[in-house]
This record gives sequence, structure tokens and C-alpha cells, in this order.
Amino acid sequence: MEYVAFGWYTPDYAAWFHQLEASLIDHGARYYFKRVPVLPGGWERNTCRKAEFVLAAMEEFPGVPLILLDVDCVVTGDLSRLAGLQCDVALNSVTTHKRRRVNVVMQTGHMVLNPTAKMHELMQAWARRSAQPEYGLNDQETLALALNDVHGVSIMHIDSTAYGTIKHFCASKAHGVRKVNGRARFKHRILSALGLAHAGFNAPERAA
Repeated sequence: MEYVAFGWYTPDYAAWFHQLEASLIDHGARYYFKRVPVLPGGWERNTCRKAEFVLAAMEEFPGVPLILLDVDCVVTGDLSRLAGLQCDVALNSVTTHKRRRVNVVMQTGHMVLNPTAKMHELMQAWARRSAQPEYGLNDQETLALALNDVHGVSIMHIDSTAYGTIKHFCASKAHGVRKVNGRARFKHRILSALGLAHAGFNAPERAA
């Protein structure tokens, strides 16, 4: 089945892209990746750019199933297996149980985006939520918020290897990226309430 694997990367992640590109070529995958500069605002702010690149790919390849890939992965199987999934969006989700709370986190390291009206609606909502995100929110969290804006989306859970076709690494750890934790978010909320927060509070970091 026809599809396009796509994504983006910053210059400091070029080595990861070359590794991914070699695996895409080895498995005969059609792909489109864009090299972009790092934006100020930290790792989280840069990840929130993912939604805008999704919209750009939808315009570039209308009517074609899209497979979004983080650059810090390699392809290990035939991606065409993913293009035929019967859903609007397919992704991996992770459930955590901490104290008395169970949380489900939608992972965006690989996503299958089928050319349906509901997929388009969800991606547009994701882009809106990502355009001016709350301090510390990353792309996964803005996607979760976007789900509140769209009803009737068919989402399929696929495992962390996308049925044996993808292997992920963790480039942010390899690059020593500092991420915003819960304490920093709380501090920022307090400073904002006191009118002391400013645009430079979240120092720039590398994007994944």
C-alpha cells in the first residue's frame, strides 16, 4: 500500500537522521524529512513543532497515509503493514500506575495518520494546542489536550515496535537534554501568578 514516512530534525540530530535514512532505504520506504533550526524555548517547545510539520506533510501528500517517525529510531520491517490499519490514527500508548492514579500517555514517536476527515480535524486541533502551549507541555501532552476538542476519532493502539517495524532510541538522553519537571512547572505557575515569569524562563535546549 502507498504511504510516506515523514518527520523532521534539527542540525544537532543529523547523525540520527542519517541512521534512520539508511534503514528507510534498506526497507524500500518512501520518505520525506525536513531539516529545521532549533527554536528558543527549550526541548518541550521544540517538540511542539511536530504538529505543524504534520499539517505540512498532509498538504505535500494529500490523500496518502502518513507514518510519522521521530528521527531517533530505525526501521526494522516493512512499514506498508502499518498503512492499511483501519483507523483514523494509530499510535502507541503507555499506562503508568503511580500511587492511586492511573495515567495513559500517548506516545508520538511513531504515528499512523490515515487520510480521513477526523484525522485532519485532530491534527488541526493539535496544531492549535501546540501553537501557544502552556509552559512545560510537550507534543504528547498537547495531543492529549487536542483530543478534548475533537469527537468521533478512531484511535488504534499499536505497540512500541509498531508490530516489529520500528526500533526507538532515546536521543534526548544521549544529548543530555534537560526537560521541565513538575517542580519547575509549579514554580513557573507561582511566578506567573505573581507577575514575575518572563519569556526567557525556559532556557533553549536541543530538540528531539
